[in-house]
Amino acid sequence: MAHEVIMPVLGMNQDTGVIAAWTKAQGDYVAEGDVVMEVETDKAIQEITAGESGYLNILHPEGATVPVGDPVALLLESMDDAPAETSAPATKAEPDAAPAPTPTPAPSASEVTPVAVPVKATDSGETLASPKARAAAQRAGITLDSVAAASGLNVLHAADIDYFLQQNGNASSNPAPSATAPMGMQPARLAITVSQEGLQYCETWLQQQADYEQLGSQLLATLVLELWRASFLAEAESAVIRVDYPEQGAFQSLLLRDPDQQRFSRIASSYEDAPWDVRLINLRGSRISEYEPGGVVEPLLVVCEQGEQLQVSLHGLAPQQMAAALYFMDQLAAYLEEPLAHIA
Repeated sequence: MAHEVIMPVLGMNQDTGVIAAWTKAQGDYVAEGDVVMEVETDKAIQEITAGESGYLNILHPEGATVPVGDPVALLLESMDDAPAETSAPATKAEPDAAPAPTPTPAPSASEVTPVAVPVKATDSGETLASPKARAAAQRAGITLDSVAAASGLNVLHAADIDYFLQQNGNASSNPAPSATAPMGMQPARLAITVSQEGLQYCETWLQQQADYEQLGSQLLATLVLELWRASFLAEAESAVIRVDYPEQGAFQSLLLRDPDQQRFSRIASSYEDAPWDVRLINLRGSRISEYEPGGVVEPLLVVCEQGEQLQVSLHGLAPQQMAAALYFMDQLAAYLEEPLAHIA
């Protein structure tokens, strides 16, 4: 009797998963509970264990993108039971087998003539995309179908959405307001209140992948800087966020460069003083429920816990930045409510 090993759901709104590596070779005997493969998302690697015992018959090679719920391998009582039409693809343990097919790369800017693709109200549901790509398309006001039609790709990632927007002049039906848009009087502060449920779920999921150091601050920094870059730093190639957090009775500081463009396990922090683009004070986990900084002359974001809610306040912006700040805070609320849709 054959038992299927399926592509699991590793995050909210996930449609596909990428096989990062097979830890067992074709034909190996696998015991129940053994790790058989590693599945990759934009931010983490998840080890997948076997739910049954048997001999491994691999159906998809390393690097393959597989819809969630589809079988990626079979566990057989004997390799004689392997279906004739499913020959095992190449893995690292079988160097003589046929190599995995190379994915067709996205065309370069010199090979593509930008075309205006009509934006439809809804997607057909036939185009597969990572959660981060789906969220990026939604923010830009475009459909996955339109990107797939222009690029010729059936599976989309966040980089494909960015490429499409570059080639089509950022054809968003709801673009972010300009940072120089005129506004009236500057308010003393901008604040949002959101549920912590999505953030807590995301942290629990990430902790299952690895014991990331300063995970809570890195997660907040990733979400904040991705939106800050889109709202205020459109021309910047790199950006730095400073994170202050209480620990052992004192404030500690991290300087993180481009955490929104890296995996959590690879985010490098620096304790040296250096210029930063935005500062985050993360008071989650402390008893402080509200913090009002005085004399702020730099962009400063404060995050506090109030029971099951998070209060996030933004300070230190010039009047001409308030239009962009309003857009930033509105989008940040959506990011904090469902962070896995924006990092995975």
